[in-house]
Amino acid sequence: MLGEEVTDGRRKSEICVAPSRKRSAMGVTMAYKILIVDDEKMLTELLSSHLQKCGYEAFVAENAEQTISILNIYPDLILLDINMPEMDGLELCKVIRQNVVCPILFLTARITEQDKINGLQAGGDDYITKPFSLKELTAKVAAHLRRDERSKCTPKIVSSQGLIINLAERTIFMGKSR
Repeated sequence: MLGEEVTDGRRKSEICVAPSRKRSAMGVTMAYKILIVDDEKMLTELLSSHLQKCGYEAFVAENAEQTISILNIYPDLILLDINMPEMDGLELCKVIRQNVVCPILFLTARITEQDKINGLQAGGDDYITKPFSLKELTAKVAAHLRRDERSKCTPKIVSSQGLIINLAERTIFMGKSR
């Protein structure tokens, strides 16, 4: 709800900067699913709570094994830490990319330029360093979800040799004539 208080005293509208719902193929409105992968329980609880207050459906995995087993929820976006036990986030990202095409945002304490390059080359779509601003993180989540939705849109215009067909409006143009 707009204007709802958030724990740090700011209103939800000040932090939750974009729609947190998507329309399914059947026209049903659903919450975006965000998968948070981090072994820091306090951080995952904070992010999960914040994202839920913003209207997202949040899921948490603490390691690679849990992440792989929960991918069947088909997340719309993944927040992924790099420094984790067993399999690090870079290797996990490569595994995820074999099965999932949603945006992956690294959320990590690794801050060097080479770390960022490695993350993006491993399949990440963005790289956010800790500590981070919840407002900036929320804005980046929303921006990546919007971009992902735009890329899923089917073309509404088909053209060939001067003929333009607008499928959405069901109109045909030849040159300047309709």
